[in-house]
Amino acid sequence: LAVYLSSNQIVDVLHKYPARLSSADFVSTLRKLTPRLYSLASSYDANLEEAHLTVGVVDYVAFGRKHLGAASSYLASEELAGVPVYVEPNDRFRLPADPGTPIIMVGPGTGVAPFRAFLQQREFDGAHGRNWLFFGDRNFSSDFLYQREWLNYRQTGLLDRIEVAFSR
Repeated sequence: LAVYLSSNQIVDVLHKYPARLSSADFVSTLRKLTPRLYSLASSYDANLEEAHLTVGVVDYVAFGRKHLGAASSYLASEELAGVPVYVEPNDRFRLPADPGTPIIMVGPGTGVAPFRAFLQQREFDGAHGRNWLFFGDRNFSSDFLYQREWLNYRQTGLLDRIEVAFSR
């Protein structure tokens, strides 16, 4: 059952095993969606009026039907007015207090988001610590997130080193 449920969404189960349920009965069987947490991809000080997110949209075909991510597809849509958001601080994941402390950042895929914010903040603060970024994803041509920014930071000397790897 666990293996079956790990590869089938509720819509897949209903297509394969149709049942006559009222909408109220159907909704009562569902679990509440857990909040989707995204790291901010922008420094507050460098972008006072904006908060940037890095979202990988879940979009695939399985069992002959298109499947979309519940949160990612919604965030990628153009109907975002009134999206409820909140900030969940993490006091253990932040830049060092000393701006001269070197940092190593490892951010595969959309996990690179907070490190974009870190570099924006280090630039804003005029921090002089060395910065080294490791980044990887599937495809160089379509998945090299923030490529121009990384190369610009490398050219200006803010980013001392960048190591990239692409699996496809």
